[in-house]
Amino acid sequence: MQRVTYVNALILDERTRRVLLVKNGTPDSFYWSFPGGRVEGSETLEQSLIREVLEETGYRIKVGKIYCVREVLFRRRREHALIFTFHAEIEGGELSVSDPDREIVEARWMDLREADEAMPYIPGYMRLSGESGTSAAHYHFHGEVEV
Repeated sequence: MQRVTYVNALILDERTRRVLLVKNGTPDSFYWSFPGGRVEGSETLEQSLIREVLEETGYRIKVGKIYCVREVLFRRRREHALIFTFHAEIEGGELSVSDPDREIVEARWMDLREADEAMPYIPGYMRLSGESGTSAAHYHFHGEVEV
């Protein structure tokens, strides 16, 4: 398996208690996630996250603290992935998808419970609407999955 690094942004509107998610895939086969993607070349985690969020959502962001680190073995892709999720704040832009890879179908604000339901692969103790909410730093090894 090839080791790869991904970054995601947890962007929470504190006023409305809504979080920004993106729909990955096609209209027939999809999954929801935080905006983000693969770290390319000599990019830092921060540079990659800023680029990916802009492409997937149209927003310019300021990267904050780490929310969690997850480790996943994607069987079909033959990837051993480290996924760093950072808190992030919107600094400008407006909601629009301009993903050059055409993997993002939609970007949408969801309340915390709706976001938790949209991402069933996230472990219970890391749920946004749960006890630890959006403040704690977590690590989770997912093991091998069929992706």
